[in-house]
Amino acid sequence: MGMDSYDDHDDQFLFRLVSTFGWEDANALCHRLLIAVETAADACRRDDDANGHANVVALADKFTYDEYHVGMSSNSDPNENIIIPYDDWDQYDYGNDDDRIQQRRRRRHQNRNTLQRWLNRSEAQLYYTDQWGNCALHAASYVKPPVDVITNIFRLGRTLFLHGRRSRNYLPIWSITSKDGSTPFLVACATGASLTVLHVYLTEAEYYIEQQWCHAYYTKMMIIQSDEMGVTSLSGWMAFHDSFISLELVKTKQSAAEQLSSLLLSEYWDFVRRALTFATTPTSRHLSSTFTLVHRCAAIADHCPVSLLDWVIACLPNDDGNDGDARLTMLDDQGRLPLHCALEVEDAITLSTMDTPTKTDNDMILTTTKMASYGTPMQQRNRFLIVKRLLDWHPQATVIPYPNNGMSPIVHAIMHGASWHCDDGGDGLLQVMLRHSPEQLLVVDSISGLYPFMLAATVAPMDDDENEHTVVENIYNLLRTDPQCCRPSNHV
Repeated sequence: MGMDSYDDHDDQFLFRLVSTFGWEDANALCHRLLIAVETAADACRRDDDANGHANVVALADKFTYDEYHVGMSSNSDPNENIIIPYDDWDQYDYGNDDDRIQQRRRRRHQNRNTLQRWLNRSEAQLYYTDQWGNCALHAASYVKPPVDVITNIFRLGRTLFLHGRRSRNYLPIWSITSKDGSTPFLVACATGASLTVLHVYLTEAEYYIEQQWCHAYYTKMMIIQSDEMGVTSLSGWMAFHDSFISLELVKTKQSAAEQLSSLLLSEYWDFVRRALTFATTPTSRHLSSTFTLVHRCAAIADHCPVSLLDWVIACLPNDDGNDGDARLTMLDDQGRLPLHCALEVEDAITLSTMDTPTKTDNDMILTTTKMASYGTPMQQRNRFLIVKRLLDWHPQATVIPYPNNGMSPIVHAIMHGASWHCDDGGDGLLQVMLRHSPEQLLVVDSISGLYPFMLAATVAPMDDDENEHTVVENIYNLLRTDPQCCRPSNHV
């Protein structure tokens, strides 16, 4: 199968090419569509130039404001740019020569139709999805694609956005989710795509943000978007490379600097740093000059793989000369420890799974879901593992209050619906925190004046029996662990 068999009405052609390693033909197809769109767009631009879509000042030799002021608002500014309608400009150029006017209008209409036809063909190739919701970029990312294929697909996507977004609200091709929630970037990370390809993905996302073609949260969602199994880009990438990274770290135990002396490990580290920046930068409250990589891992505690946090801690001395343990006790500009960041929670935001790229009329194609707890059971489990690891390194963090309101970490966790048990019946977030500071059960919250078990009773459950059971279980176990706060004040 090659370009000779390409049919303009075959929407699956690019998908089949990249699925069967037809890299050269895929590049040729993208190049052909890109040239066709740009050629048609250039013809339309020439129409615009010839038909007066320019400001009057620049064309004062052909058309003056006084000649065009009829019918305009009386308070119009003579110095402002005026967009002259096509029909008026035709009339000015050709007077009553209807043949020439109609000829120009037919050419303009034909050029517009040609551009739209090539935009439609490009859209069909880029946004075709199979029965699992995978687009051509998904298909390419599954099979460790060459960087030039991904680059050419992105170039075609940019062209589509540039010339077609006025009439269609396209979803960025790199953010399309399949039916199981996977983005092309997640697939590329989990299947071992080259670091060069992964950096091309991140650079493309940066370009869209710079051009204001989509909301800044898209860069964050590239990293933390998970599939139905809870796999994110970072967890998939770490799972694929964890054995190699662990082996390299075992080989070089002397110092963090020597751990990263390997060129390949250094490249891996650069990707991790950049990916963590993507995952946290759009959230302004997580930004500060002392917001370390540990803080960044903690800020996405429900999505960050524990193995990545371990690696970050191991390599911190090489990062800036500070000891790894010292960074766990380091405060950011807002006075927060990594533990504080790990317990903070935002509204759950996910990329919508789109059947077509025009399903929404908003360039921020995001769905926001408010949750009474720390997300799904899988997200709660991951947050538990991150918090547990942070407390293993810095157990005193549980008694250090939040700097903005004086609330203790345990009270903060209770107020955000932390559970006593995980979904699998094992220890939950509250248990692991109270294990390090059981005295917190008898500490009255300075804001509400309530004991922790009382605060647990104020957390509104979601509309299902499971969450209501979690709230009741939290109240019972918090009181059962240390019932002293229920004794009468005169009890001896």
